[in-house]
Amino acid sequence: MAQNHYVTKTKRRNKSGKRKDPSAATMAKLRERAAAEAKKSGQ
Repeated sequence: MAQNHYVTKTKRRNKSGKRKDPSAATMAKLRERAAAEAKKSGQ
């Protein structure tokens, strides 16, 4: 068996509720921009 073959990864960060999801934040920003653009072109 390989030397460093462990069941769990040592360097893995545990899931924290405090840390915000970066992809979700990006999608929210994109939606916001799209809404602003639609409003601007609608005038």
